[in-house]
Formats: sequence, C-alpha cells, structure tokens
Amino acid sequence: LATALCATYFAILYVNFDLSYDSFNVNKDRIYRISTDVMSASGVNKETSAGPLGNALETSFPEVEKSARIFLDYYIVQKDNEPAGEETLAYADPSIFSVFSFPLLKGNAATVLEAPYNMVLSETAAKKYFGTTDCLGKTLTLDGHITAAVTGIMKDIPLNSHFRTDILLSMSSLVHEGSNWMTNWGRFGFSTYILLKKHTGIEQLEKKFPAFT
Repeated sequence: LATALCATYFAILYVNFDLSYDSFNVNKDRIYRISTDVMSASGVNKETSAGPLGNALETSFPEVEKSARIFLDYYIVQKDNEPAGEETLAYADPSIFSVFSFPLLKGNAATVLEAPYNMVLSETAAKKYFGTTDCLGKTLTLDGHITAAVTGIMKDIPLNSHFRTDILLSMSSLVHEGSNWMTNWGRFGFSTYILLKKHTGIEQLEKKFPAFT
C-alpha cells in the first residue's frame, strides 16, 4: 500500500508539473508561437519561422500587440583567462520581456538587449561566472574573440518553461555578424511569438493569414 501511495503521489506531481508548462506567464492566454508549413515535393515540412515574420505581423495586423523572437545558438563562453565551456544561449529581441514574464532583477527591460553584444544573464549564470549578481558592465568572451557586456540580470527561467537558457544575447548581435537572416523570408530558425491585444481572438487573426502569405 505504501509503495502504491508513493507512486501515486509522484505521478500526481509529474502530471501537475507537465500541465503547468508556461503557466507562470502573466499573459499566457494571449501568447502564440508561429510555425510555418513549407510545401515541397515530398510534402509539407513543419518549420520554425523566418526572421522578418515577427515585425511583419506586428505592423500588418492590429490584433498583434507585440512580437518577439528567439534564436538558439551555442557559444564557448569564458571569463578572463579562466577555463571556457560551451553554453546554450538565445539571441532575443528586447520585446521578450514584454511578451514573457521573465523578471529582470537588474537593468532596464527596454534597453538591456538593444545594442550588439548586450547580454542578460540569469542569476545562476551571473553567480557561475562572477560569483555575484552585481556584475553589470562586466564582460564575457564568446568563442574566444567576441566581447559581450552584461547589461541585465534576470531571475532563472522556470523549469516548466518550454524553452530555457541562462544567457540572452541581443538580436542585433546576429545582424552585426553580417547575417541576412533578418531579411531572408526563405531561411528559418527563429521561434517567433506574438502577444495578442486583449479581447482579441486568435481565430479572427488566423483567417487573415492566407492573404498575408
């Protein structure tokens, strides 16, 4: 009986955790991720989205209050001459803090991800590299030659988030590297999110997508 009760308890914990994904977002009922169905000779391929999509949706449809993109990447991260290690980080638009409930502990949400190689660290990352969260203005080296400055500290993204990272790097860094991803409609890789305005149904917006496409 004790074993059965224990198993049931942990099963309930697991289910509750699974069902709680992204529920920490204040605007969870208004956030949507946009995917792309690409027609090819072999059928329909499910893709992420192209770089220009977020801004195009925001400027084309009054139902969209805000858009935000992330682009996951990997970098070798190093502080001074200390041993380096690979980290998963995400290029992100400044608007990510308007769409998602990622509380900033230090820094201005409107500007922390504005300039190329501006960087927001989680509490865990800040303590890992600097031993403290009082590290605004300090720098880390990416891939041995890129200097990125800490402009903000955020609370750790919850475990029940569908994406997690301890380092956000400004999306303008990707442009600074000479990438044409921001203007290329045929190149995918971005996760694009939209925040709908209050009292707006997703159905009425979806009906406009065929003409937009």
